[in-house]
Amino acid sequence: MVEGIVKGDVTTKTKLVCGPSALIEGNILAQHAEIAGRVHGTVKALGLLVINSSGTILGDVITKDLNVESGSTFNGRLQVGGNVTALPIEIPKYTVAPVASASATITDSVFDSPAKKPSLPTVSLAKSDTDMTADQLAANLSKSALLH
Repeated sequence: MVEGIVKGDVTTKTKLVCGPSALIEGNILAQHAEIAGRVHGTVKALGLLVINSSGTILGDVITKDLNVESGSTFNGRLQVGGNVTALPIEIPKYTVAPVASASATITDSVFDSPAKKPSLPTVSLAKSDTDMTADQLAANLSKSALLH
């Protein structure tokens, strides 16, 4: 059982119990694991992983079986089921280029000028006999409504 602060990876061929006051800042590789404290890293359980109601995992989870209690916290990717191997946990490293200053990258903004309406082609339509009849009917209906 782990209580207190552990900075580094934890590996066991048996069951790992992370108590409610524990903080593990590293990866976990265990046959079975029960998390009641906080873990900042990847958790890999070859069998059952239990996240208790007081447990928090901030990292990825890879396990064959999972039991999550109400009230627990998990933020990461999740892989459950299949054949989980005992290979060490490998976390890919990514290099992200720095972002240039905002004033250098944004030259024009949609908020700088009012929106431009697209111009539509002008089409002239001639009224047909049916349209004239409809206009006359509408006029007659409005006159009829005024008389009543």
